[in-house]
Amino acid sequence: MTKKHTILIVDDHDIVRMGLASLLEESDFEIVGEAGGVSEAVNQARQTKPDVVLLDVRLPDGSGVDACLKIIQDSPLTKVIMLTSYTDGEALLQSIEAGASGYILKQIGRDALRDSIHRVVNGETILDPSLTSNMFSEVRKGLKEIPHDKPNLTQKEHEILLEVAQGKSNK
Repeated sequence: MTKKHTILIVDDHDIVRMGLASLLEESDFEIVGEAGGVSEAVNQARQTKPDVVLLDVRLPDGSGVDACLKIIQDSPLTKVIMLTSYTDGEALLQSIEAGASGYILKQIGRDALRDSIHRVVNGETILDPSLTSNMFSEVRKGLKEIPHDKPNLTQKEHEILLEVAQGKSNK
C-alpha cells in the first residue's frame, strides 16, 4: 500500500470543504483537517503538518495569502495550492510571493485537481491554464513600462563605471 498524501482543506464555505473532502478521500489522499479561516488554518497546519494545503485566497478573517506565508514559515515542507474562484492577477502574484506551489481555479475537474496535487507533491509548480495568457499579458505590459535606454551618465561617470567594471576601486 502506498502512502496517502495528507491534505488540509481551507475554505470559508462548508459545502466546498465537504465536496473537496468527499472527492479527494476516494483516492490516495487523506484529509487531516478542515478550516474556515486564516487563524484556524494556521493552527491546524501546525498540528497536522499536512503534505498539501488547499487554500482559498479570500477568507472571512483575512487573506489566504497571509495564511500561506505563515503555514510555509512554520512548515517549509508543506506545499500550498491556492484553490480559488478569483482570476485576479494581483492575488496570483501575491500567492507566488508568499510561497504557494500552485494557483488553480475552483472550476477545475476532479481528475485535474488530483493530478495537480500529485504534481505539487512531486515538486512541480502549477498555474491554472486559463490564467497563463493573462499572466503573459501582464508581464509584457510590465516590460513595456521599464525603460530600456541607457542611463544618462556624464563622460566622467562613464569612465569611472568602466574602471570599476574592470575591478579597480571606485577611488
